[in-house]
Amino acid sequence: MKLKWIANIKAIVDGTTNVHEIVNTIDNWTQQKINAYLNESFYDIINYSYKNIPYYHKLFIDNGLNPKEFNDQKLITKIPILTKEIIRTNYTELRPKNLSTLKYQTRRSGGTTGEPIESLISNEAAAFETFAYFKGLIWMGWKPSMTLVKLFGGSLGVKNKFNLRKTVYNYATNSINIPAFEIDSNTVKQYYKLLKAKKQICIIGYASAINSLVYYLKKNNLHLNNVKLVITTSEALIEDWKVNINTYFQCEVRSYYGCGEVGSLGYQIAKQNTSYQIPQEHVILESQSNTNELLITQLHNKSQPLIRYSNGDIGIIETVNNRPIIKNLIGRKADFFTRSDGTKVSPILGTFSIQKSNIQVKKYQYIQYKDLIIEFRYIMEDEDKNITKKEEEVISKIIDNVMSEKTKLIFVKSNLFEISSSKKHRITTTMDRNYYNI
Repeated sequence: MKLKWIANIKAIVDGTTNVHEIVNTIDNWTQQKINAYLNESFYDIINYSYKNIPYYHKLFIDNGLNPKEFNDQKLITKIPILTKEIIRTNYTELRPKNLSTLKYQTRRSGGTTGEPIESLISNEAAAFETFAYFKGLIWMGWKPSMTLVKLFGGSLGVKNKFNLRKTVYNYATNSINIPAFEIDSNTVKQYYKLLKAKKQICIIGYASAINSLVYYLKKNNLHLNNVKLVITTSEALIEDWKVNINTYFQCEVRSYYGCGEVGSLGYQIAKQNTSYQIPQEHVILESQSNTNELLITQLHNKSQPLIRYSNGDIGIIETVNNRPIIKNLIGRKADFFTRSDGTKVSPILGTFSIQKSNIQVKKYQYIQYKDLIIEFRYIMEDEDKNITKKEEEVISKIIDNVMSEKTKLIFVKSNLFEISSSKKHRITTTMDRNYYNI
């Protein structure tokens, strides 16, 4: 099998051969063995962070904490919470003094929270994440023999660079990429021909993009009977969409949950269709007792450990059959963009516009006032700077490309952002008032 072969080669090259075995066998371990593994991994990352990460070394001393005492994951609540603002203001202090000697990857999220964060992940942690991701897909019903059809961002009008990692990934998983924001009555016909030729398909992508695919397939009287599983991610799956997708493809529709800084955090599986099973091989998840805000602890990331990291999502952590699950998961809610014909565009467009343009914003928000009048409100990483004219042109091109018509974009540098009723930041929002009297 191509996937297994490439995964094993990666593990051997990176010196992480044991990762594959842990991820493959942990579900069959006794609870005693799982607890021992978690406690040992927790102890190791705490003591590593104390010795090597300046921020944590100072944090432990300032709070009178002895890292040698953290031999049980239940003691995790003694450690102060890590916020995005702390990460920003302690950029270098959160990284080890010997960083140059480590193998790691750099990531910059598009910021589904509206606050993009750059993070580092060691190759060992990335291996745990990769293996756990595919095991999570198997939990949900994916089989390696299926063609994996991915509906994500696409080019958004910006020229893509060649990416060897994605090329190898697509080959190993027999994947097909369909640009999420470029599905319409014209393109759907060519995608249909491509998909119809496959034996068994698993579709994975944004809920809105998959629902749009169904809409245009139905509109053109096209039907696929080889779709065996649909997996949504990145945005909330509206119940009407779930019913629509399920009815059309006649297959299970499930979701998985993750964040760019850490990777996959939970998977909906058959026996717990509304809850998410946590891949405890590489993370410990908590929920704050008073707010239910999720806190994430990476177990193996030695390049930039995130311990009790608050990513802004809300959920309740419970134990079912001795396994931790996320119940009542609530991600960051955002409004959809609306085209002049009334069709909706996913708020993830905002995320990908930041990723594709690579504009170094600290915080941002899209506000659609009426029709095609959209405000891009932002604060740069360097708060003294403004978005340049060239960067404005790139953003405008991306939005116009997806909205399918000329939009009026207004760029406003401001640290005042519209928030939801739960006091959370929204990457996109709509307002009825005619703010600019246009």
